[in-house]
Formats: sequence, C-alpha cells, structure tokens
Amino acid sequence: MEDLAASRGIDAGTMRSAIAAGRPGLLQRFIEPSEIANLVLYLASPVSSATNGATLRAEGGVLPTTL
Repeated sequence: MEDLAASRGIDAGTMRSAIAAGRPGLLQRFIEPSEIANLVLYLASPVSSATNGATLRAEGGVLPTTL
C-alpha cells in the first residue's frame, strides 16, 4: 500500500484512513495471505460440510479508484 500511496502522491496514513472511512463495517486492516489460506482450508475440509449457500467474505477492504 505504501507503493500505491507514493505513486499517487498520497501519504500512506491518509490512504489507510480513507479506506477505513469508506468501509466502516470491515476489519479496518489488510488481511494476511494466511487468513485467506485458512478460509480455503476450512471450505475444502469436511468440517465445512454444513456450510452451504453462504457468502463468505475474506477481505480487509477495497481500494476505491477515487483515491
């Protein structure tokens, strides 16, 4: 994110604040790749057999194109 902010001439802290303000119900942080892997492992395992028809989101936010 620091590279993206720098390429747009924006302070990384300002960009983080803008992302947080635009999506108040989310984690307010970028998630780690291991968190996605854990969700995939769960979904691929027998433990998730009762999970059907559900929308499962694993994201910490979306970078709006208006920043």
